[in-house]
Amino acid sequence: MAKKQVTKRRKFQIPINRFCRFTKAGFKEIDYKDVEILLKNIDDSGKITPSRITGTSAKFQ
Repeated sequence: MAKKQVTKRRKFQIPINRFCRFTKAGFKEIDYKDVEILLKNIDDSGKITPSRITGTSAKFQ
């Protein structure tokens, strides 16, 4: 007997419009001493969350 080939279906993802919160708020630079802002862009292990998730521009990352 021949085996049937199973095709994988891709899940349709709805595109989410992400924006950089720093350009929207009018930041010129991010101060490394401002802990509250930095904690929003760092995950539990201390790594910077990627821009594809947060939407921040490369300038502010």
